[in-house]
Amino acid sequence: VFHLNKAATIYWVNGHSQKPIEIFEQAIKQSSKIGNLNAIKTFYTNIGLIYTDNEDFSKALQAFSKSLEVSRQMNRKSDIAASLLNLANVHSEMNNFNEALKNLDEATSLGKDLNDERLLRSCYSLLANLYEKLGNTQKSAEYFSLFTTISRKIQREEARAREGEAKKIVDEAKSKVSAIELAKQATEMELLDKQRVLEETEHTLEELEQ
Repeated sequence: VFHLNKAATIYWVNGHSQKPIEIFEQAIKQSSKIGNLNAIKTFYTNIGLIYTDNEDFSKALQAFSKSLEVSRQMNRKSDIAASLLNLANVHSEMNNFNEALKNLDEATSLGKDLNDERLLRSCYSLLANLYEKLGNTQKSAEYFSLFTTISRKIQREEARAREGEAKKIVDEAKSKVSAIELAKQATEMELLDKQRVLEETEHTLEELEQ
């Protein structure tokens, strides 16, 4: 299954569409035999993304629906939400606005349960676009405001994380410099001790010769 996934991905990134779908479908059959639900979910999602890229939205819906079905089977909220977002995006492209809203409402609810800010940001972005398509500028503006607020919060958190990582790197560098300096000082002290011993030995020899 791993090798099939790798082969399909290579075809996919090189601009092929039908061949990776065939390989992913083959991988689904093999994964089904061993009950690897996570792999099945991933392969259906990949097929859905390829069909979405090709604007074959009806087939994309079928693939994402199967991905959602498997995600519900595994009872993984984050995977369920991701499948719902993919479905909402395709429904929006097909002007199935009620279906898209239904998917997004559930995904948003899951995002709040999980306290997943990035998931909520995606939901708010899609909701803003969806209500704009529906001509509801007030609702669109509300969700765009939520999207902007949460995006800024994520950016601040990412900036703090980068600063923390940078400080850690600087502290580690300082620590290494300190260690090198201490080693250098120890070496210098050792050399001084050896020199002192040598001088004392020479002095003793001089006294013996007298």
